[in-house]
Amino acid sequence: MATTFSIEQARDLVPWLQETFDAMQPLVGKLDTLSREADLRYREMRSDGGGGAETESTEARKVRQEVEGEIRDLVDSIVERGILVKDPRRGLFDFPYEWQDELVYLCWLAGEPDIGYWHTMDSGFAGRQPL
Repeated sequence: MATTFSIEQARDLVPWLQETFDAMQPLVGKLDTLSREADLRYREMRSDGGGGAETESTEARKVRQEVEGEIRDLVDSIVERGILVKDPRRGLFDFPYEWQDELVYLCWLAGEPDIGYWHTMDSGFAGRQPL
């Protein structure tokens, strides 16, 4: 059976989860910038036959892989604790919780001061209900 949390256990992890999410955001922004730059370099390579763009592209790809690795490490640190990452860009996370012999999710959105919502496995964020 998957890891389940008590409400208190999930609430205790919220400050750490907020810090982890906050650390991820500059990396996500950097990855977006690197992706745009890579697309631009690729178009330049195709239009002018390459030149020095291929070397730049290889270096940019290496930096991008490093940033992706840093993001992956942060996501892994969340998942290793049993927390489900639903939307890493928005900061949407679920904590499996057993309620009346049914598995549901305690739902937390980055920036919220506490866990105040839950939803069924099928309803998702749209089905959030107050605790």
